[in-house]
Amino acid sequence: MPARFTHKLDAFRSRLGKEPDHAIARDAGVSRSLVSGYRKKHGIAAYTGYKFGQGNRPPATHWAPTASRADRAHARAAVAAAGSAPAFRGRRSALDAFSNQLGSVPDSEIARQAGVTAENVRTYRVRRGIPAAWPAAGRSRATPSPADSAAAPRVVFTVAIEAEGVAYTYALTALSISEGVVVAQDLARRRHPGAVVMGLKHVAELLS
Repeated sequence: MPARFTHKLDAFRSRLGKEPDHAIARDAGVSRSLVSGYRKKHGIAAYTGYKFGQGNRPPATHWAPTASRADRAHARAAVAAAGSAPAFRGRRSALDAFSNQLGSVPDSEIARQAGVTAENVRTYRVRRGIPAAWPAAGRSRATPSPADSAAAPRVVFTVAIEAEGVAYTYALTALSISEGVVVAQDLARRRHPGAVVMGLKHVAELLS
């Protein structure tokens, strides 16, 4: 009669299914996969103590945690509450060259110089936490001199304003977009207290 082959795990057979595979593998000095294969070969079900909160789980692989979107938003809010805004990080923009004028020069004027829309400028400025602080409230209409009036034709602009969450569009004439901004801010706030000028759009020269 041929000699019966003795498997290294035969001595641990009574523990299979009653203890975690990794615990048996550790004590037998073999891999967990070898224990799992031996157990399945002999029709022994896997250890189920995990399902009922019993025993110790096999050692897990630990990964360095990464901040979730909610965590990053919370961090930004905490920084803002402390009175300082984090440095904005984003791709390069045509407006980067005008960063020193943001807030002090009307968005529409920067938009004209940069070749973008006033809304683009406003979004760029707001994302960086820069408030609109150009002179507006209490200023009277710019009054051009007779020489200026004769030298340059008046231009028609459409004006987009927002007041209490409602958008309005009007038209006005001015000698330049910078004058138009001042006029628009003055007239808009007379008609809609607290209104904000969102931008001006050149339409055409006034035929006169």
